[in-house]
Amino acid sequence: MGNYRFSIDQSSVLTNHFKGIKIMELLKSVVGRKILMAITGQLMVLFVIVHLLGNSSIFIGPNGINSYAEHLHSLGPLVWVFRLGMLALVLVHGIYGIMVSLENSAATPSNYALKNRKRATFSSETMIWTGLLIAMFALFSHLTHGIQSFFQTMGWNNDRTQCGISSLGKAAAIFIGVVYVSIPLSIIVGILK
Repeated sequence: MGNYRFSIDQSSVLTNHFKGIKIMELLKSVVGRKILMAITGQLMVLFVIVHLLGNSSIFIGPNGINSYAEHLHSLGPLVWVFRLGMLALVLVHGIYGIMVSLENSAATPSNYALKNRKRATFSSETMIWTGLLIAMFALFSHLTHGIQSFFQTMGWNNDRTQCGISSLGKAAAIFIGVVYVSIPLSIIVGILK
């Protein structure tokens, strides 16, 4: 084996190279894109939880929700900056999700026959209920998938923890969904006025 000696310049180049991968280089790999999706997904889950906490202040009474609303209004343009940031998170998550899905499909091509779908008028009559069900399913699926996927991407998911992580994701999604639904239902049935 040879004796390797590096000059200060060579050593710093190697150190800087191995300290971290540049973001653009990271996004060139599927793993890097999945890490970005995990981060943006968890930021969206965090938004859902914070939003839920704020909306739940209605259960304190009119002063609770009014105080929350006043606080949001006092933030002025910062609220719009936050909204644009959330939109950027959704777009980045969606775009990279589509990219990863297309790459996965290209890596494992399969031939599926096209199926013709018939137009149903029942859907137009039940749109409000099916829309609500779809929204609930999307919330449940995003939270369940998001929590499980985050643990998987970070390497914290294994045979021993899989069941617990899956249960945690489902329980969090159900809890958040129930609390969100309880707010308008409490108003409709007259618990909150």
